[in-house]
Amino acid sequence: MWNSNVTETVTAWGGTMEDSKMRPVLKRTFRGFLGLALFPLLILALGPSSAVAEDEDRHDGERGDGVHNVLKRADAALYELSENACAVDATNQCVFDVRQAVARAATSSLQGLAKLGTALCPAPVLITNPKTNSCTVTATGRDFVAFSNGQGTVDGTFAVVVQLDNPVDSPELPVVLGEFSGTIDFTPAFSGIPLGFVKGSMKVTQSPLIPSLVGLTVPFKGVFRQPFALSKTGEQKHARRSQEAFYLLDNGSLDRVRQDERAVGWPTVRFEITFTQ
Repeated sequence: MWNSNVTETVTAWGGTMEDSKMRPVLKRTFRGFLGLALFPLLILALGPSSAVAEDEDRHDGERGDGVHNVLKRADAALYELSENACAVDATNQCVFDVRQAVARAATSSLQGLAKLGTALCPAPVLITNPKTNSCTVTATGRDFVAFSNGQGTVDGTFAVVVQLDNPVDSPELPVVLGEFSGTIDFTPAFSGIPLGFVKGSMKVTQSPLIPSLVGLTVPFKGVFRQPFALSKTGEQKHARRSQEAFYLLDNGSLDRVRQDERAVGWPTVRFEITFTQ
């Protein structure tokens, strides 16, 4: 599902997950739900000398515009503003006993930007960021991932939004509504690598300003980049609000989490979307 660069990165971070290692991974992941480290010793394979990705905003540190840097290589970038997740048993009930857990189930709220000319920003009338030619997108997503193999499903709804009655806060009036569904591969994350991959399609269900968009169905692929923090010796450490954090890029370099990639100070999961049609 991922390209050769990502495959090499996954190998460098510990390779694929063998069946014999599934139970320890399950236990480790379950402990993460209870507030402990989800990714133990994440960065030891790369060490403190790992290169931090260069970009135009490097001199601004965390004040740089992270989302528009992402739009240089992706069609849209959404950030997880909140998530409710738990381990579930065979009846889809949340459990706190690792012996009963069979999957991870979660519902997330996301917001981000899509660049002009893409399926999520098809016309200038929808632009909310004139200087950068991008549209604002919100989404609610659900995922269900089996602990047995790291595979699962994802679905939800999305909206392209514009300003309604307050030009200062984030846009809130939906002018394009739709739904999406697909498959998710969380094998890397369950193996200690802060990545996940999605393939799916999105469909426009309502579009009062541009009625011709209704029924439009577009396939997409995406990558979840989970933020992580490092000590001065290159070891993974517990997350803290407003502390320095990083994303792992496809080439193995680290991308510093910027100020606009946080929610109330917390580094957020970044979902990079590329349309494949």
